[in-house]
Order: sequence, then C-alpha cells, then structure tokens
Amino acid sequence: MLCSTAEYSLYIHQDHRRRGLGRLLLRDLLIKAKELKFHAIIGSISEGNEGSLKLCADFGFRVVGTMRENGYKFDRWIDNTFVELIL
Repeated sequence: MLCSTAEYSLYIHQDHRRRGLGRLLLRDLLIKAKELKFHAIIGSISEGNEGSLKLCADFGFRVVGTMRENGYKFDRWIDNTFVELIL
C-alpha cells in the first residue's frame, strides 16, 4: 500500500511533561509510519512551544514555515510553525 503524507499531533498533560513521554510516542509513531510506507509526516507547533520544536529537530524534522496569527489561544492570536520529515 502506498501512503503519502500524514499530519501528527501529540498532547501531553501538563502533569506528565518532561518525562520523555513525547519522545517515546513520536518515536513509535515514526516507526509505524515507516512500516506503513508513509512518505512524509507534518506537524504544526504553536508559538512558544520550544520543547516541541526541539523534539522535532531531534528527530530530524525541518521547519518549513510559520503562519502568523492563524490561531487563537490563551486570549490572543498565535503563530504556528510547520515542520516536516521525509521518511
């Protein structure tokens, strides 16, 4: 089966952050995506989420662009940075 691109989202409850859970989940997600023969994985990271940007960089994702003020969260407009990984 030929698959193309998938978008991923990981959300870790604040009480469980900084324990490596995101790293484990993303690792397993990428393993499964490769098994299923996906070509690329993309993600969108909200402004201020430096931890997620670093995690993506650690797995080889590259930043492909930032959309300005395209989301509304925490009572303000936020930017979203888009990342991709070619598998």
